[in-house]
Amino acid sequence: MKPILALVFGVSLASTAWSQSIPLAELVGPNNLIRDPVYGVSVTYPAGWQVRGASRWGKNNKENTIFFQPIWPLESRPSLYYQPTSNFDRPAPGQEEAHFRFTAGTKAASRVQAGLSDYKNLEDTFTFTQINGRPAFRYVASFTQNGKEQFEYFTRVLGEQVMVMFFIMGPVAERETIRREIDQMSATVQVP
Repeated sequence: MKPILALVFGVSLASTAWSQSIPLAELVGPNNLIRDPVYGVSVTYPAGWQVRGASRWGKNNKENTIFFQPIWPLESRPSLYYQPTSNFDRPAPGQEEAHFRFTAGTKAASRVQAGLSDYKNLEDTFTFTQINGRPAFRYVASFTQNGKEQFEYFTRVLGEQVMVMFFIMGPVAERETIRREIDQMSATVQVP
């Protein structure tokens, strides 16, 4: 198993050990539409991709992750994560960018703690924007694994009731290809 896949598999395994699988028939509709009726989140994933699974887990069993498989031969593994804003301290209006920057820092610290010693956020990629009228934040992080350059790309979107995060890890050579697809996908997200 490739190292990056082992890391993603490990995260998947850890989250599924205390998780409840979501039947894909409840989420996946026609034309690559995903809609979670419990949280009201919807998104359209790229043509040719497959949904590998979905689960509810974490704090109050209200954290949700949907795992995707992009078109072969890409090794990158995209996921969609979301949870209600009642699960964390939602930032006050006007404080969203500071919140996003803080969570980027805590995510980097958790990756280093998990063994990715050279993991770092590329702060020149930090982009605070809006997606469908909601505050959003995009950025890239870099690290090496077994001597190979890797990346992680995040897009976070903050709704009134739900926070959504697209994240993907993979070989740096795939970064721009998969980033374009994630950006197209995130442009379709509806977050209550």
